[in-house]
Amino acid sequence: MNPSADHTRDIVDRYGDLVLQVAWRVLPDADEVKDIYQETFLQYHAVVKRGETIHYPKAWLCRTATNAAFKRQRQRRRQSLFADDTALENHPDSKAAKEIEQNLLLNQVRQLAAELPERQRQVFVLRNFQGMPFAEIAAQLDCTEQTARASEYKALKKIRAWMNDSWKETEA
Repeated sequence: MNPSADHTRDIVDRYGDLVLQVAWRVLPDADEVKDIYQETFLQYHAVVKRGETIHYPKAWLCRTATNAAFKRQRQRRRQSLFADDTALENHPDSKAAKEIEQNLLLNQVRQLAAELPERQRQVFVLRNFQGMPFAEIAAQLDCTEQTARASEYKALKKIRAWMNDSWKETEA
């Protein structure tokens, strides 16, 4: 057996339970948690096999498992949002279909907004769901108007990227 496989086995023995706990905190499904566990250690092994050194394996594994679990969670949400696309296309009342589609999109935006950092989420909600001007947002959040604008810009950029990723995944 090669040294990287022995090293990986030691890391799995040492941090395997921790990786499972991290994945369970994000995902409720045992099969998905097992997938994240396997994926995390496969990535670790690939990095070590390439000769790279991971100075803090515990932190690396936690971050990798967390990122993979959140990615899986977002994919699951997107799949459920677009599961009824065929029903929308064949809907006899196109106005009702458009309304359903808009509601699905609005729900997706709300879910994505919930994943934003706190300041960005606050500004995004106040601006886009409550229609508040930046001057009022800045006063309410005790920041400058420029900071409020920058927070909304960053929030919109992230939401657009997440939505583009979900559309690319559904096309593939």
